[in-house]
Amino acid sequence: MTQDGRSGGPQIVGRTQDVRRIRALLAAGTDRGLHVVGEPGVGKTTLLEAVAEAVAGSGSRVLRADGVEFEADVSYAGLHQLLTPVLDRLADVPPEHRQALEVALGFGTGPAPDRLLVVNAVLALLRRAAADAPLLLVVDDLPWLDRASAVVLGFVARRLAGSPIGFLAASRTGSSGVFHRGLTEFELAPLDDDSAHLLLGARFPGLAAKVRARVVAEAQGNPLALLELPKELTAPQRTAAEALPAVLSLGERTRALYVSRVTALPAAGRRVLLLAALADTADIGVLRSAAAYASSDAASGGSGSGSGSASGSDSGSDSGIGSEVLAGLAEAEHDRLVRVDPAGRRIVFRHPLIRAAAVDAATLDERRSAHLALAAASADRPEVRAWHLAEAAFEPDEYVAQQLQEAAHSVLRRGDPVGAVASLIRAADLSPDARDRSRRLAQAAYVGAEATGDIAGASNLLKRAQGVMGGRIPESEHGGALYAAAAAAFVLLNSDADLDTVYRLLAGAVQAAGPDHDAGDPALIDALHTLLLVCWWSGREQTWPPFLAAVAGLKPAPPVLALAARTFSDPARTALAALPDFPEVQKLLRETPDDITLVRGATATVYLDRVGEIRDRLWDVVRAGRAGGGPPRRHLGALMHLCMEDFLTGEWQEMQELVDEGMAACASGYPFFYHYFQFNQILLHAVRGDAEAGNALAEEVVRWASLRGVGSAAAFAHQARALVCLGSGDFEAAYQHATALTPAGTMAPYIPHALWGFYDLVEAAIRTGRTEEAAAHVRVLKELKIDQLSDRYAMLIAGAAGLCAPDDEAVALFREALATPGADRWLFEAARIRLALGERLRRTAAKGEAREPLTAALEAFDRLGAVPWAERARKELRASGQATGPIDTGMPLSPQELEIARLAATGLTNKQIGERLFLSHRTVGAHLYQVFPKLGITKRAALRDALTALSALDEESPAG
Repeated sequence: MTQDGRSGGPQIVGRTQDVRRIRALLAAGTDRGLHVVGEPGVGKTTLLEAVAEAVAGSGSRVLRADGVEFEADVSYAGLHQLLTPVLDRLADVPPEHRQALEVALGFGTGPAPDRLLVVNAVLALLRRAAADAPLLLVVDDLPWLDRASAVVLGFVARRLAGSPIGFLAASRTGSSGVFHRGLTEFELAPLDDDSAHLLLGARFPGLAAKVRARVVAEAQGNPLALLELPKELTAPQRTAAEALPAVLSLGERTRALYVSRVTALPAAGRRVLLLAALADTADIGVLRSAAAYASSDAASGGSGSGSGSASGSDSGSDSGIGSEVLAGLAEAEHDRLVRVDPAGRRIVFRHPLIRAAAVDAATLDERRSAHLALAAASADRPEVRAWHLAEAAFEPDEYVAQQLQEAAHSVLRRGDPVGAVASLIRAADLSPDARDRSRRLAQAAYVGAEATGDIAGASNLLKRAQGVMGGRIPESEHGGALYAAAAAAFVLLNSDADLDTVYRLLAGAVQAAGPDHDAGDPALIDALHTLLLVCWWSGREQTWPPFLAAVAGLKPAPPVLALAARTFSDPARTALAALPDFPEVQKLLRETPDDITLVRGATATVYLDRVGEIRDRLWDVVRAGRAGGGPPRRHLGALMHLCMEDFLTGEWQEMQELVDEGMAACASGYPFFYHYFQFNQILLHAVRGDAEAGNALAEEVVRWASLRGVGSAAAFAHQARALVCLGSGDFEAAYQHATALTPAGTMAPYIPHALWGFYDLVEAAIRTGRTEEAAAHVRVLKELKIDQLSDRYAMLIAGAAGLCAPDDEAVALFREALATPGADRWLFEAARIRLALGERLRRTAAKGEAREPLTAALEAFDRLGAVPWAERARKELRASGQATGPIDTGMPLSPQELEIARLAATGLTNKQIGERLFLSHRTVGAHLYQVFPKLGITKRAALRDALTALSALDEESPAG
C-alpha cells in the first residue's frame, strides 16, 4: 500500500495530503495532541506509520504503543510499551517521580502511586528525553489500551502545548474512552475512487476493468477491503470471464473486523440484516414482505422447494411482522451497522463490507430461508426472483432452471454477457434432464465465445455440454447443437483453424435443423447471424446458399437478419430491393436498448452507407466497453464500424485512435478480428503517403488471409493497397489490385467490398490508358443502379463517369457529383472529385476556372493530412498559374516534431526513432504526416533539404 516518496518522507496511496495536514497540525504548537478516527480498515495504522516515518526522517524521535486486546486488563501495559525506549533517562527525573514510575511499570515495589503523580512523572521523563530531540508519541488502537495507561496518557496529551512533544493516537469511529475529550479530532476519510483504482492496479494488475470497478464500489474507499476482496475471487472472476457473486466474500482480516459486530446483534437484528444484505433493493417494504413470508414459512415448519416457494402468502402488512422488522432495524442502526431513512423507506449499509459480513455470519439454512423469502417478495421482478430461487435450490429443479434461462436472455439484451453466462451455467446445473443441461451449457459457451472473448472458458463449457450427452450433442437436439456449433465457430476462428472448417461445422448444424425453421428460436437466429459473418469472411459465392435458404425459411424473418441477407451478401444485386424495408430497421436501431441488435444492424447497413445514422449509439457501446461495462465483442464491433465511418468522413485522427484501441482490444480474446484494424491502418498509410508501410502491412494481411482462407481480408488488403498505389503514383499496380477485387466491367457476385473500390478502379484504369475498361465499369454500376443505394455512391459514380467522359461532358458530370446532397460529408472523396475537375479544366485551357476547385481540394487535403493528393493539387495549381508553397499553419514545427524530423532525415526508420524517443512507431508516423505538409514535401528523402532550408529561414528571421 505504501509507495516510495521522492522527498519529504514516505507517500501512501491517496494519503499524501492527510500526512501533510497531520504534520502541520502537530507542528502548530498550540495543540500538540491529535486523535485520528476512522472506520475499521480505512488505513489508520498505515497513516500513523507514515507520519511516524516522516517525523523520524526529519530528526524527531518516535515512541510507539499499540493497544492489544489481551493486555487490556494489565495496568500500565501500554505505558510500558511507550516509555521503554527512554527509560535510560529515568535517572534524570526527580526521585519521587522515578519511584512512582518504577512501581507503576513493575520495576520497583511499594504502594500503588497516586495517578496524578504518575502523570507528572511521565511528563518529567518525556521532557528530559525531548531535550535531545523532539518527541512524537504514537498510540494505535486506543480502545484496547489498558485503562490505567489510557487515563495517564489522556492527561499527558492535554498538557503538551508549547512543548517539543507531540501526541498522535487512533481509534475506530464511534469508540468511547478518555481520549474523546480535549484532543483535536482528525477524521480519516475513505480513499477517493482514483486512489482506490491506483491501489488496485498496483496490487492486482490483472483485474479486468469491470471487476476493478465492482471491487472499488464494494470497498467504498476502504483500503483493507480493496486489498482483501480480490484475493477471494477465482482466476476467471478476476478476468471477468466468470460472473462475480452477488455478495463478494470477505477475506480473513476483514471478516474478523466486521462479522463479530454482526453476530453481536440479537436474533431479530441478524435476520433483518441478512434479508437486507441478500436483497437487491434497500426498500423497507420489500424487507417486510420477505420477513412476512419467512415467518409464515417457519410457522408451517417447511422450507419449500424452489418452484413452490415463490407463491407464499404476503402478510407484510401484519403489524407483528412490521414491528419485528422495525425492531431489528433499530438494533442494527444502534450498533452503527445500517442507517435507516424513514422518509425514503430505505435501509443503507454504512459500509458494503457490513453487508458481506451479514451473509458470511449466517448459516446455510438461514441463507436459504432468506432467499426463498426474498423470491416471494420479488414476484413482480422475474430476474431477481429467479436468482433468489436458484440460490435457495439444493437439488435439480426445471422450473427454476427455466426461470434462470429467461433471466439470462433478459440480461444479455441489456449488454451483460458475463451475467448471462452465469445464469445459463446455473440453469444447467439445476436442469434435471441431460438434454436441457447440455443445451444450456452450449448456449453459455456461445455467449461466452461470441460476446465475452473467453475462448478458453467457452471451450471448456462446450466440452461439458458434449460430456453430458456422452461426448456428442445429437443433431436431433437442434437447440443445443446450434449453440454448440456457433460457440465452436468462435473458438475455432480465434485459434488457427481455417475458415472452411468453421463454415462446414456451422452450415451443417443449420441445415440439420430442417427446412421448417422457427423464427422465434434464439439458437437458430444466433447461429444464422454467425453464419452470415462466416460466409462473408469466406468471400466465396458457394458458401451462401445454406444461409440464404435458412433465412428464406423463417416466417417471418427478424428484420435485421432479413435486411442483412440482402445488403451484406451481394448488395450490388440485392440491396436495392431491400431498401423499402430499411425504415423499419432504422427505427429499430434508434430505439433498441440491445447492443447485440445495434451492432448487427450496423453490419446490415454498412454497404448502404447508413452507419452514420447510429453513430452516437455505437459510441455509447464503445464508451461502455472502455469502462468495462459492455461486452468486448460488441465493443470491437462498434469500433470496426466507427473506424470506417471516420475514414469516409475525414475524422482520421480519431480513426487512428480507434484503430490502436481496436488492435489492443483484439488481444482480449479475439485475434481473428485483428485484420480488420490492419485494413484501416493500411488506408491511413495510403492517404498519408506512407506507401512502404502500407504495402508491407497489406502483404502481411494477404499472407494471413491465404493461410486461413479468409477471402474478405484479402479483399480488404487489395482495396486498401489500390489506394496506396494511387497515392504513390504507381497506377499500374493500383489497377491490378483494384481488379483483384472484381474485374473491370463487372461487379463480382458476393464480393460486397467491390462497392468500396469502384472509384479507385476507374481512376487507375484511366491513368493507365484503359479507357474502355473504365467506361465498362461505370456502365455496370449504372445498370445495377448502385447510385440508388446511397448519396455517396451516387456522387462517386457521377465522378467516375466524369473521369471516363470526353472533355465537353466531363466538367458537367464532376459538377453533378459535387452537387449530390451531403457531398462534403465525404470529405476526402469529394476533394478527389474536385481535384479531377480542376485537372480537366486546366487541361482544357480553362486555367482561371480550374483554380477554384483545385484550391478547395488542396485545402481539404491539407486539413486531412492527405499528403500525396495535396502535392498533386499543388502541382495542378502551379500549372494553372497560381503560386503555391508549404502550408501556412501559422506555427513552426513543435519541438517533438522537429526532433522526429531530424532523426528521420538521418535515415532512421519509424521503429528506430520510436525506440530512441520511447514512442510507438505509429505515433512517430503520425507526427511525420503532420511534418511533411508543414515543410511542403511529400517524401521522406526530402526531409534533409527541407530542414536545412527551415534552419536558414530561422537564421534570417528578425527573431533569430
